[in-house]
Amino acid sequence: MPEYELLELLLFNAIQRIDVKPLAKRLLAEFGDLNGVIAASKHRVLQVEGANDWVYYHLRVVEAFGRRMAQAKVMQRDVVSSWEALVTYCRTAMAHREVEQFRVMFLDRKNVLIADEEQARGTVDHVLVYAPARANIGEDFALRGFAMCGDCGKPLRSSWPKGKYKRYAYYLCQTKGCDSYGKSIPRDKLEGAFGEVVKTLEPSPKLFQMATVMFKDAWAARLGQAKDATQSVRRQIADTEKQIENLLDRIMSASSDSVIGAYENKIARLERDKHRLTENLINQMPPRGRFEDMLELSLQFLSSSWKLWESGDFILRRTLLRLAFTSGFSYHRNEGARTPEISLPFKALGVFSGGGNLSGASRGTRTPDLVLTKDLLYQLSY
Repeated sequence: MPEYELLELLLFNAIQRIDVKPLAKRLLAEFGDLNGVIAASKHRVLQVEGANDWVYYHLRVVEAFGRRMAQAKVMQRDVVSSWEALVTYCRTAMAHREVEQFRVMFLDRKNVLIADEEQARGTVDHVLVYAPARANIGEDFALRGFAMCGDCGKPLRSSWPKGKYKRYAYYLCQTKGCDSYGKSIPRDKLEGAFGEVVKTLEPSPKLFQMATVMFKDAWAARLGQAKDATQSVRRQIADTEKQIENLLDRIMSASSDSVIGAYENKIARLERDKHRLTENLINQMPPRGRFEDMLELSLQFLSSSWKLWESGDFILRRTLLRLAFTSGFSYHRNEGARTPEISLPFKALGVFSGGGNLSGASRGTRTPDLVLTKDLLYQLSY
């Protein structure tokens, strides 16, 4: 039976009481063959003269029947030994589509097809497939990139491996050849040890009060020096402007072109000097605002580092890492933590009486790394 007659039988149920042979021939002419008609999109079917929604719905029903029949030949069967049936099913499902498709077929351990899912649609000749976004676990591990392996010194990785009943948070070393390669450290254990280090950053109330007074003195001294430097630069600018005015008066009374040219060159040099002095004046301007406005927030940070860490807020914890430490936090899975290098403000407050490992000499026998002086605080106020 010709294709147009088969199509005519189908269209007879969709459009009654009219001759559907012309419509069947127009559809075949538009889409090439019966498979093309069955797989055509609604938009293109309705563009054919005489076609309506009922025609499209009948075509979809026939397509669904055909796909299920082809799928039945491969589903729950060995795909390797039924490769031709699988290819036939793929052709039935996709061959006459107007756009490319990306499909995923799921097999069990015996290579039996158990599911078929369409993952993406593209254009006429290609389809883009994107990998699913990787879950961002960075905020679950505040020390990620900061905690170092105690054996190899490389940053520890972080992960959420799945246990029997729940997931567990771990840090681990992924450096091949390291003695701790693949050995995990519970997140709470490592971050708890780091918290103990953070606790030692907070100065005693008396020391903090003394440091605040010395910071204020250094701040006042800085303001005084800045004002003196500003006044000196202003005097130099005024002197330069006076020299320029004198040279302009001489130019007005001079008659020699060579003399006038010499004056103009000297004025150009003085103008450059004036511009340089003006820039220096801007740089020497004393900072605006009171001591409380400029340094009080910094002092509060120095005195409450443990509160920032204990808050559990990811941003506050990462801010503490950047401002309080100059090196990573080395942790050995058996020996424990080693004291990281701290930043100059915390050293200035005398928080640590000495550097080195936590397991080293006692505090009373260590030599101070830094002595709190006005000169040092003056440097810190910049």
